[in-house]
Amino acid sequence: MSTLTITLEVLGPWSLDTSREFREGFTPSALRGTQEPGRLSTVFRVDADWSAARVTVTQREQTAEIEVSGDGDLDAAAEQTARFLALDVNARQWPAVGDRDLVIGRAQQALPGLRPCGFHSAYEAAAWSVLSQRVRIVQAAATRAAITDRFGDDGAFPAPARLADLDIDLPGRTLEYLHAVADAAEQGALDTAALRAMDPQDAITEVQRIKGIGPFAAELIVLRGANGLDYAPANERRLTAEVAQLYGADAVLTEIANAWKPFRTWASVYLRARAEAIVPGDVVPGTRAQRHPDAVQVVPPQAATAPSPDFVSVAITLLPSLMVQVMLPVSSMPLLAARLTGLSEPANETSIVHGTDSLCASETVPPDVMYAMKALDPSPVTW
Repeated sequence: MSTLTITLEVLGPWSLDTSREFREGFTPSALRGTQEPGRLSTVFRVDADWSAARVTVTQREQTAEIEVSGDGDLDAAAEQTARFLALDVNARQWPAVGDRDLVIGRAQQALPGLRPCGFHSAYEAAAWSVLSQRVRIVQAAATRAAITDRFGDDGAFPAPARLADLDIDLPGRTLEYLHAVADAAEQGALDTAALRAMDPQDAITEVQRIKGIGPFAAELIVLRGANGLDYAPANERRLTAEVAQLYGADAVLTEIANAWKPFRTWASVYLRARAEAIVPGDVVPGTRAQRHPDAVQVVPPQAATAPSPDFVSVAITLLPSLMVQVMLPVSSMPLLAARLTGLSEPANETSIVHGTDSLCASETVPPDVMYAMKALDPSPVTW
């Protein structure tokens, strides 16, 4: 096994710790093992030759030290690392987007130095999009981890040739679609660098030629797999809902996103990431969100509308099995029950009216409870 170390000047705002925390909460590519401050380590499949590589990235002020090891093309592995961590993006003009749009500016302040980390490659993004169809995220993540552990290489997802030979029991047409993804990768249809270099809309159209890949998955592959920089997703319903809440019910995403150029993907990711950690008073003065009746509002717990008795009964009945499924401590049950049913919460917490995204909560919710809440959601939330 060989080792290569390179240094890369990162242009524009960058915090490896903020980016690592974001990636650790990104279920499809959650980091394994203990991560040290100022450093990020992961194992991935190099899409230049499908070898496995291990990388450790260390931040030294505005310089990234990238150390890759493996038996394949290490230069390609280092380049791929810079791409999936967005270290190769000149983001010197990114703060100007926050100056033009105060909503984005507030998100930038809340997530200082975040560089939206994507999947290791378009290939891995495509595989995830298939595995996560019509199942809960926690189930898809468990399936992906099992496939990686059994058929991968030391933590790296299986190479396309290996994936194409899989004969395992998966729901519906998942295995058929995984084989289609593997074939497409081997034929070059999921070349990450090529997709990133294309016009995003053309790339999104192109990957939909792969069996099992629809519009939502195609956007995921191009924007989070190839880490395309400047495109506002048209099929991410939660982003659309977020824009309506923050900019007004009559806001049109494509129009709002004009102010985000040339970082429309980054702005979209920031809004979704910020929504997962929204706090009381998170409304920017002077924006339409402050004036519009559909903007985010803070309400006292006693003012919240109680759910129907039937829903409460079902939620409480299902709660023990959920606790077992995601291995939560019994001490988390009261708060989780309160979050799921809308019942009164501890006095020191604030309920947030957050439109259709009922899984969002205040930052005081413990991570294990938030994890269980997300496990209930059957949609592949990936932005």
